[in-house]
Amino acid sequence: MFDKITKTIPAAIWTAMILYLCFLPGEKIPKDEFLQKIFFDKFVHFVFYYTLFKFLQFAGWIDKKSSIIICVVLGLFVEIIQHFYIPNRHFSLGDIAVNILGCGLAYYFTSEKKEEEPSNKTGIYFKNLDALRAIGCWYVTFVHMLGVYSVKTSANLPVQKGSLVEQFGQGFLTVFFVLSGFLISYFLIKEKTKTNKIAFKKFYIRRAFRILPIYLVGLFLAFGFYKLVCAKGAPGLENGMDYCNSIDKIFLLYLFMIPNVAYSIGAFFPHISNYWSVGVEEQFYIAWPIVLHKTKNILKSFAVIYIGYFIVLLITLVLYQFYKTDNYYKFFDFVHHARFGAFAGGGFLAYIIINLEAYKSKYPKVYLFLISKKTQIASILLLLLAAYINNIYFYAFKHVFIIIPCVFIILFNMINDDNNIFKIDNKFLNYVGLTTYSMYILNQIFLDVFVGMGIGIFGAKNFIMVPLFSMGMLTLVSIASYKYIELTFMKIRGKYFA
Repeated sequence: MFDKITKTIPAAIWTAMILYLCFLPGEKIPKDEFLQKIFFDKFVHFVFYYTLFKFLQFAGWIDKKSSIIICVVLGLFVEIIQHFYIPNRHFSLGDIAVNILGCGLAYYFTSEKKEEEPSNKTGIYFKNLDALRAIGCWYVTFVHMLGVYSVKTSANLPVQKGSLVEQFGQGFLTVFFVLSGFLISYFLIKEKTKTNKIAFKKFYIRRAFRILPIYLVGLFLAFGFYKLVCAKGAPGLENGMDYCNSIDKIFLLYLFMIPNVAYSIGAFFPHISNYWSVGVEEQFYIAWPIVLHKTKNILKSFAVIYIGYFIVLLITLVLYQFYKTDNYYKFFDFVHHARFGAFAGGGFLAYIIINLEAYKSKYPKVYLFLISKKTQIASILLLLLAAYINNIYFYAFKHVFIIIPCVFIILFNMINDDNNIFKIDNKFLNYVGLTTYSMYILNQIFLDVFVGMGIGIFGAKNFIMVPLFSMGMLTLVSIASYKYIELTFMKIRGKYFA
C-alpha cells in the first residue's frame, strides 16, 4: 500500500503543477518573441501531457486506456476553465491537439508489460542502498539548486563553501564514496575468491560503459556552452579565473578524467564543478582491481590505505599551516578530495559482509555493538556534530575518525538489516536511486536553466514553487537520461561484456 502511494506522488505533483501553470493569469506569464516564433508553448504542452501519461503508468494502478482518457479529459478541462475563468487565457484547439499528441505518443511508446531494468546478473540485491542513494543525491542536488537560486536572485542563502548546508552535502558525498568502495570491492573480492583472479579487461570495459557516456554528454554540453559564451565576447572571468583563455586546457583535464585536479587548482567549469567526485571515483576504479589482485591479505591492504591516506592528509595540512602558500593549500585540497580513505572503508565493509557469519560467531560482542540501536543513533548524532564543526584543522580527523566510521556503521546495518533503524527500502525511492548518476552529472547544467524558468514563471520570491519546479524538471530529465542514454549503453554492455 505504501509503495502504491509513493509511486502516485509524481503524478499528483505533476498534475498540480500543470493546473497551477495553466491557471495563471495571462499577464503573469513571461513573453519572449523568439519563443513565440518557435511555438515553445506547444512544446511545453506536449511535454506536460506526455510526461503525465508516463507518471500515471508509473503509479501502476491505472491501465493504459484509463491513463489516456485522464490525460485527454484533463487537457480539455483546463482549456475550458482558461476560456471562462482565467483572465487573458483562451480556449485553444492547437493546445488541445498538442495535448492529445503528447498523450497518444506516450500511449504508443508504453508497453503493457512493465519494462525490466537490466540486472547485474549476480542475483544479489542490497536493501536500502538505492533508496539511500536517492535521498543523498536529492539533497546534494537541492544544495546546488539553492546555490543557483542565490546567484540569480542575489539572495543571501547559507550555501557557501563551509556552511552547515554545504557540509551536510559533503557528508552525503562521503556516503557515496564509501558505498562505491563497498559495491566494487564486494564483487571484486567475490570474483577473486571464486576464480583466484580478476578479469581486468572486462571490469574496465564495464565501468567505461557505465560511467563515460553520460559523463561525456555533460562535459560536451558545458564545453559547448562556454565556447558559445566566449565567442560572443563575454569576458569569461569568475573567481579570478579567465575561462575564455583557458577553456581548452580545462576541457582536457575533464576529458582525461582528472577533473579533481582542475577543481583543486581552481581551473574548472562552474556548471560541472561537481565532476571532481566522478574523477575521483574513476581513479578509484582504475586502481582498486590492481590493489585487490596484488594483495594476499585484503584486510591489511585496506588498513594500510586507510591509515596511509590519513597520514598524507595530515602532512599536507601541516605543510599548509607552516607555509601558508596557495600551492600547499591546493595540494591539501587535492588530497582531501581524493577520499581514498572512504573507498578503503567501503572495501573493509565489503570484506566484513562477505565473511559476516564467521565474524558473528568469532566476535559476538562486537557484532551486538554494531547492530545496537543506540550505536546507530550515536552514529547519526556524531555525523551531525562533524558537519557542524567546520575547521580546517579538524578536516583530517573528522573524515577519517568520525564520518567514515559512522557511515560504515549505518551502511552495515542497512545491508545486514538485522536491527536496522533506517528502513527506507521502497520501489519509488529505489527507482529514483537508479537515476541518480544522471541527476548528479546533469544537475548544475540544467538547474541553471530550470531555476531561471521557475523565476520567470513564479517570481524570484516564490521560494516554494521555484525549487519544486526546478527539482521536478531535473528529475524528469534524469529519468529520461537514464532510460535513453544510460540503459542503452548498459544493454550494449550486457550483450557483449556480461
